[in-house]
Amino acid sequence: MNIFLFASLLACLVESVFAFFYMAANNLLTSQRLDPIMYPGIVAAHAHSIIGASNISRNMTTADLRESACTSMPIVEDKSAYWYPILYFQHRDGTFSSVNSSASIQFDNSSETTPFPDNFRVIAGDSKLRSFNASSYAQLGVKFSCSNGYSNSQMTHGLPEDTLCSHGLTGVIDFPSCWDGVNLDSENHFSHTAYPSKGPDSGICDDPAYPITFPRVVLQVDWMIAPFAAIRDQAMFPSQPYVLSNGDPTGYSYHADFYNGWDTGVLQKAIERCNCDPHGNPTCCANNGTFTLDTTQGCFVSDIVDEQVLGTIPKLTGPNPVQDKCFEQYRTTYIPPILAPVYVSRTGPPTLIGQVIVPENSTGASQTAEGTCLRTAAPSGADGLYPAWIAAACIFMLGLMYDLLNV
Repeated sequence: MNIFLFASLLACLVESVFAFFYMAANNLLTSQRLDPIMYPGIVAAHAHSIIGASNISRNMTTADLRESACTSMPIVEDKSAYWYPILYFQHRDGTFSSVNSSASIQFDNSSETTPFPDNFRVIAGDSKLRSFNASSYAQLGVKFSCSNGYSNSQMTHGLPEDTLCSHGLTGVIDFPSCWDGVNLDSENHFSHTAYPSKGPDSGICDDPAYPITFPRVVLQVDWMIAPFAAIRDQAMFPSQPYVLSNGDPTGYSYHADFYNGWDTGVLQKAIERCNCDPHGNPTCCANNGTFTLDTTQGCFVSDIVDEQVLGTIPKLTGPNPVQDKCFEQYRTTYIPPILAPVYVSRTGPPTLIGQVIVPENSTGASQTAEGTCLRTAAPSGADGLYPAWIAAACIFMLGLMYDLLNV
């Protein structure tokens, strides 16, 4: 999907947009069990894919991010960090294969917008959810777009079931854009912020408790699911074979994190001056001196957590059994080694890796979860696959025929 076309469609949903710009990350910085907002200083509970500045670490500040050697964002002055859970395909034998992804960010500004302060961070979404509440602005801000052809797309708030998404699966998440004006973070990493008066993509910050308007940040993730279409009948649950790294096959727990790292003064200039292209293309903003745009630079870092999270793995890393009915907290029983130093490369994943500075550790923790939320494997065909699979295949062929006839 053309990223600027998608940006235009997103912008149409906003009641009053004075300016916006859109940038696709040049590459993923890394994928590993890091989450310096939710799990500062320790190994995170589940794995994320990360875009942004190379100084991502278990503990960091805005000042640390600004000192990064590079960023995977095309706007060189955006040394923020953004991350989201990895998506996996669950095979019938219980193993998991990671799904490749790419990520983009949209910034919407209004005349009342204020730049993020130093050390501001926030999480959009809730990794513990397994059901949908239509009255929750936070959940309305999480969407999945499933495309089966030009004329056949659907938007859902959970991972779509009984459909191939043959032309692509996209996750879209709105970050809250109203701030209390005081706290840079909060205990749940959300309550210092709120969504606008009419929802995640419309309205104003009219709540006296959250009077400050930030840029609306929208994270778009495109997953390359085509390689798994041919083996979908070999999935544990073919009607919906994908699982987030936190053990969620419903998609309702989809979430993302943002840690501000913009160079001082640059986002303020973007708010004031980056309103020159109706489709959000940032090139004209670079041309008028607002910021530096480099869509060719790469930025990659070596692992901090010594653990495989990409490719095919025997189980999800961390205490993350697949749970679909509800959520129970499982205890971590194994902590992988920590490596240092971190190596940075601009041409691809670094070939050098750090040395172990913190050895692996078995915690010996006993589980208290009862297992009542676990997703249980059904016999082949018993999850409603085959009628739905046939229907999905028909939809795919109809979409393909439509596309061919309209070339």
